[in-house]
Amino acid sequence: MLPVVSFHYNYKNTARTVNIGDYVQTLAVEAFYDRYFPEARRISLDRDELASYDGEPALVIMQGWFSNPGNLDFIPSPKLTPVFVGTHFSLDIRNELISPACDFLARFGKQEIGCRDFSTMHYWRAYGGNAYYSRCLTLTFPRRTACPEKQKKIFWVDVPERFRPLIPPAFHNHAESVCQRALRYQPGMESHFKQYARDLLKKYRDEAACVVTTAIHCAMPCASMGIPVLFIKASDRNTVIERWSALYGVIPVYTENDLENGLVPDRIPDPLEFEELKENILKNTYFACLRAMGQHTDDAEITAARQFIAEFNQTQAPSYESLRTRDAMKTLYELWSLKDTLRDFKQAWPYRIVWPFWKIYGLSRCLKENGWRYTFDRIRKTIFK
Repeated sequence: MLPVVSFHYNYKNTARTVNIGDYVQTLAVEAFYDRYFPEARRISLDRDELASYDGEPALVIMQGWFSNPGNLDFIPSPKLTPVFVGTHFSLDIRNELISPACDFLARFGKQEIGCRDFSTMHYWRAYGGNAYYSRCLTLTFPRRTACPEKQKKIFWVDVPERFRPLIPPAFHNHAESVCQRALRYQPGMESHFKQYARDLLKKYRDEAACVVTTAIHCAMPCASMGIPVLFIKASDRNTVIERWSALYGVIPVYTENDLENGLVPDRIPDPLEFEELKENILKNTYFACLRAMGQHTDDAEITAARQFIAEFNQTQAPSYESLRTRDAMKTLYELWSLKDTLRDFKQAWPYRIVWPFWKIYGLSRCLKENGWRYTFDRIRKTIFK
């Protein structure tokens, strides 16, 4: 058996904050290894430095978010056998992945890419890739034992201030706020943040009556543990196909518009159970690992597992294609209605006066947060695009 890889996160020592959701994904992958490959030796590698790995051959599950602009160092080195399950390619790097300068498409274009979300799946298929919808291993944490006398808190995890007055009163009792997506980054603290993620999941499991969150890697593990979740998608108001769609049909997903229009429930929801989905996600991941290592797999069984994952819909959510079409048209209508207003605004003298100062502010902020090399690259791409 090959050694198996789990991720830690140095963010190339340029990040200002840590997303604990990254470490939640690592814990989910390690739980999978514990169950299916308990004897395999473990290797911890930086998610953003896989390209430079030159050790012994190893298996790596590519569960995660990949990646920041200009960073293709997550692409596994030839010494690694990648298993693409729960993979998300960010909008920032998609053009880079299919560019002639990158060998990703040539190396992995025929390999199965298990995508966490609809957006990644359709993007990869559009370029001829062999993509399917795998959802996310953070949906496979074991279900907790209910203990109402101890599980009384309502955790508000990364809930924007503007949402709070709109959330019904039932979710305000015994509330405790938690920041999961923007902890202060400190180099060399990887083990600390991993333990923090472990402790946080235990806290949710043992104390939560409900979790209100905008963070997918809070919503998914909490839902899998049997905790009632009110999940509100805080960004991309007009689209439903981006990163959150691993949750599609598992628990209700509410938008910012739903919150503003009073369409969220006015009481704590019942926990939803999806044990069969969990087992199929785990089974698919196991078979994907065996295939990557050249071992025999039952094609009919893996096809059935993937079909179950793709078709699971216990919330009676509208079909993906209808949502995709509806939201695309809504976005177009809004753009059309704003086009004339935007044109007039740009021609007005206040905009012409403020524009240079706004650009200078943006340049200084980019320099401060990302450094000279990244800023120069962005300027170059803007000028020569």
